[in-house]
Amino acid sequence: MQLIIIEWRENLAIQGEGLFMFVAHFQILGVVLKHKQYAMDMVVALSNLRRALPFFLICFCFGCGEEKNEESTTAISVPIDLNKSENGNLSDAYQSIDYILLENSDTLSLIRPMKVIMSEGLIGIEDRGGEKYVFYDQKGKLRFGLSASGDGPGEFIRTEDFQVLGESILIKDPYLNKILTFDLNGVFKKEEKLSSILGNFYRTNSSTLFYSKNGFDLGAYYFFRYRKNTFEGIFEADQRLEGKVYSGKDGFVLNPFTKEIIFTIPFETTSVIFSKDGENIRTINFDFGRDQASMEDFHRLNPQQFDERVKNEGLVSEISSFYPLEDGYFLRVFRGEKEFHEIFLDKEFVPTAQFNKYKNDIDYMPIRNLPWFFSENKIGYLIPSFLFLEDYEKKFINNSEVEIKGSIHQFVEENKSELKKDSYVLVFLEVKNSVFRK
Repeated sequence: MQLIIIEWRENLAIQGEGLFMFVAHFQILGVVLKHKQYAMDMVVALSNLRRALPFFLICFCFGCGEEKNEESTTAISVPIDLNKSENGNLSDAYQSIDYILLENSDTLSLIRPMKVIMSEGLIGIEDRGGEKYVFYDQKGKLRFGLSASGDGPGEFIRTEDFQVLGESILIKDPYLNKILTFDLNGVFKKEEKLSSILGNFYRTNSSTLFYSKNGFDLGAYYFFRYRKNTFEGIFEADQRLEGKVYSGKDGFVLNPFTKEIIFTIPFETTSVIFSKDGENIRTINFDFGRDQASMEDFHRLNPQQFDERVKNEGLVSEISSFYPLEDGYFLRVFRGEKEFHEIFLDKEFVPTAQFNKYKNDIDYMPIRNLPWFFSENKIGYLIPSFLFLEDYEKKFINNSEVEIKGSIHQFVEENKSELKKDSYVLVFLEVKNSVFRK
């Protein structure tokens, strides 16, 4: 056990790490979902029981296994007033929009794409509906796919998570409970069997981080660090979460600018930032004040009642996206069911700009779907190609009120026949650096 004492920092509400969690399920037609805008395999509505300490933060860090857990943990509360969000033009926050059409393939078509990684000249997409990983070059041309094929060496049955690490691609099979390594051309190199069933993973130079997926055979922790054949528990979780399974689109996210590793806790307003070696931890608790769903309600109400309260009272119960950018961070939440808020924060997590409605004055297209991934200083959307073409034709064909200009028209003209097929368009909104300066 390690005792950490951290001095009070002015204007920051410091909070303890030993937090209780509250659970709710949302079962609809066999798919668990929270917001109707997207569905996940299984989700958990969680909320921290926050306790601000006036002068000191005392954290008890417990290790699992024989080795002492040596990481240091700090926690910061970031107050956000959603009433400060503004209506604006898209150009207030973004400077340009780019598009990539993913090459269609009958054998590697995307059924239910989830995690997207852009790294080492590749665009990698986990297709959880098709139990495969598909890789494209930076222009969207198909490179190769890794598909479920069996339980032998170099084979897998289920998809769950993947990582591009240097010259290697690592993928995790939750059914066979192993991590397989391929090179950047999709050639199998090696595999390793895991001794415990855990969720999302991220490999550092010295260890592998795992999200517990609320499986507490090794102890009630959100995360485990695996090294020297030993699992160490990180960031205690409420024992009552055991067996409540979650699977989402992001998992662990690498900050390409600082090399830190970010994980947003499911159905919580907390993100955890690991140092690049996975040893030190910062927990960033976003506090929405009166707009934040009550943790008592998570525990007291049944799932339907809680969902109705969030919807009817316009409350925030989770983080939709939290991504690192060159000059700060991008945060997106929903207040209630449909009212989105995009918050830009500087490197010290101070909000610098907030929007809850945009007029697209860049390419004039509807802003469809949720932000799905990020790349460098861009926020990425994943849109079915036929819907993209449908939106374009509704907006521009026989519409004299909209001026035809910009790269979108060249993109559509060059790809019109392919857009009609069953594929996807990646849409990139490049963030203005000025949005991080008040």
